[in-house]
Amino acid sequence: LANLVLVTHATSLGGVETLMERRARYTADAQMVGATLCRMSVGIENVDDIWKDIEQALAKAFAG
Repeated sequence: LANLVLVTHATSLGGVETLMERRARYTADAQMVGATLCRMSVGIENVDDIWKDIEQALAKAFAG
């Protein structure tokens, strides 16, 4: 999530922007979900821009 540029790392705030969060960061959820499960709320940005952001973030994550 740290490598995302367009997508904001946050809990859903009821806005129109795309947000993503890692659910295991919350103690109550950590026992029910895996450490890598992410929740994404898709906003009104261009879908191609969202995909490009996710792809570049994953490329950075797996490059190191």
